Amino acid sequence: MNERTPDEIRNEAMGDFILSAPNKYNKGQSEHGGNLDSVGCHELIKRAKEECIDQWFYLCSAEKAFLDREEQWMKEIQKFKNQPDQN
Repeated sequence: MNERTPDEIRNEAMGDFILSAPNKYNKGQSEHGGNLDSVGCHELIKRAKEECIDQWFYLCSAEKAFLDREEQWMKEIQKFKNQPDQN
């Protein structure tokens, strides 16, 4: 994998955001309706906290999947290292 520059990291992330954010916002609007500007601060904080909880579980599942794959890769590497040299 080629190492990206800080500008490339920012630009790629912003590009993904610009492509994804409108659809995500529109989906939320159709599910919840209303106008965010007229929702009270307490309700906005409550909703943001709920989103953080969702993110926690997404990250925990992604971490487990990553660690499981990493463990499998390490086993494969060890098998390869333990094979007799064919030369």
